[in-house]
Amino acid sequence: MKHLSFLNKLTLFTFVISTLPVLFIGSFSYLTSSSEIQKNVNKSKKELILQINSNVEHKLTTVNQTLNQVVNSSVLKKALNNPLNVNDFILYNDLRNEIRNMQSFDTKLEDVILLNQRENWMIKNSGLYRLNEYQNYEQLANLMNVPDSTSWVLNPSSLFYSEESINVTGCDYSISLIKKLPTSKLQKYGLALANIPACSLQDFINSEIDPLDSIIVLDESGRILLHPDKTLIGQPAVASGFTDFPLVSGKVKPTGQFKTVIGKQDYSVTYLRSQLNGWTYLSVTSIEGLTKESGKIGTYTIVVCAMMLLLSILLAWLGSRRMYTPIERLLNQMGLRRPATCR
Repeated sequence: MKHLSFLNKLTLFTFVISTLPVLFIGSFSYLTSSSEIQKNVNKSKKELILQINSNVEHKLTTVNQTLNQVVNSSVLKKALNNPLNVNDFILYNDLRNEIRNMQSFDTKLEDVILLNQRENWMIKNSGLYRLNEYQNYEQLANLMNVPDSTSWVLNPSSLFYSEESINVTGCDYSISLIKKLPTSKLQKYGLALANIPACSLQDFINSEIDPLDSIIVLDESGRILLHPDKTLIGQPAVASGFTDFPLVSGKVKPTGQFKTVIGKQDYSVTYLRSQLNGWTYLSVTSIEGLTKESGKIGTYTIVVCAMMLLLSILLAWLGSRRMYTPIERLLNQMGLRRPATCR
């Protein structure tokens, strides 16, 4: 510094004084805006999951209410005590009408199935069957072992449509609302099942989904009910690529966020656990996608700061020259330096 002229020292000092505020403001602006973006993103993900949960549960509640009307109807109560043979055609027809009325609602119901182990019959869309003659009789009978009188259970679609040559919905799994019958007695010997194709859960999501988002729904046991890749429906959550999945431990809060790795990439996961049926709703967002948005802000900040720095340098140089001119004249008059010397 001792070899620099007074003009250069003044210019450098002015440049430093003007540069520091620009750097401080630019850094503060970038960090603050990035933090606010992350907060807003987190908030929007929570609102998105809450909206999806509300949409799905509204439909599920409608299914539950309409199935309650069927299981509590006088027609079904009478049918549970009859073998439903050829002499019971009117009763059978009335029961089919009850089922059709239930499926008239916009609930995505594919089929409503009624079965009676004591009287050995099963009714579904395709007709009346002797229960012990049905191909999947044992698997259907095992549904009587579900712990609660009312349960939501993920089942293979083939369990209910084995006698049909094609799967109309093209969905390999169905979400079944199971109610044990009779509802008013302790001894249960029948079931009512309302089946919704698992793939149709996607239709319940009416919110605008960001392209960066993947929406996943898990049942109470951690099996996938909804996934962008339909082939993963029915598989454990880890099958979707999670390498760190804290939700499997049951010791997490009802709602929150965490970070995980899927396919060697970092993701941010916002989740909500339903109080209705224990399902978990997940919004999975690529952190790389989020950082791209912050990167845009960083780029804009750098460009603006660079322009401000260039302007500061120019003003510092011009200001220093202007401030130094009177001093240079005074030094020349005092004979302390020659006019031609700029040292």
